[in-house]
Amino acid sequence: MTLAKPVRASGSLQAVTATRLAVAFAFLAGLAGAAQAAIAGALGRRVGSVQAAAFGTVLAAAILVLLAVVLGRGGGIVAAIHEPPWLWLIGVLGATIVLTITFAPPLIGTFATVALLIAGQFVSSDLERAVRPLLSAPGIVRLPYLEEREFWLAASAVDACLNLRYPATGETSGISIRLMGIGKPILMTDSEECSHFPEDACVRIAPGLAERESLLAHMILVTSMTRVAETVGLRGAEHIQQHHRVEAVSSRYWEVLCEFRT
Repeated sequence: MTLAKPVRASGSLQAVTATRLAVAFAFLAGLAGAAQAAIAGALGRRVGSVQAAAFGTVLAAAILVLLAVVLGRGGGIVAAIHEPPWLWLIGVLGATIVLTITFAPPLIGTFATVALLIAGQFVSSDLERAVRPLLSAPGIVRLPYLEEREFWLAASAVDACLNLRYPATGETSGISIRLMGIGKPILMTDSEECSHFPEDACVRIAPGLAERESLLAHMILVTSMTRVAETVGLRGAEHIQQHHRVEAVSSRYWEVLCEFRT
């Protein structure tokens, strides 16, 4: 009988594991950063902006000092005192950021810099009447049907495209294809219609009851980790360039016509 020797994890496997952990921590950091402004603003309304910022800074410092001591890296904190004074700006900048996210939300709102552009005509007059009160809410930009030039101006201005279709009826979205082609990240319903897109070329939103939570989590991810959004946009543009060029599409049409000709 032959006994198998234990196999040590290869360097590539360890690198992949480290990368996955980094992505997981980055995602959690994005969620924490989005929630921090709302929580800091709420605390600032209760005790004052400066006081809330000071409390948050002291609490964060205490946690990090404890973590450094547990990891045996506490000596580095003392060594930082002997570094050039201009490096101490890290504390000034950190305090500025904490004070800003504590002071600003009560005045301008947590999502003041986020807007939703809705353009075009509703296919149902009943649907239009149902959502009309929502279209006047803060952060909603409503535009009519856009001609070609205006469409591309609007497309270039947005940061991402939402294409939620549930229940789907088997159709694909020409607008999603066009915005994907110019490198915009697309958030679309996870359905059979988008299954031919590569996993990293779009952001898939769970359909049905899980749609709200899935959309919120992925929008936080896209807005807090801009490199993720840029990478998804680039992958999508590469896919469109390879598979949706006029030459490629016309060749496929010709092949189908030749296959079914009489």
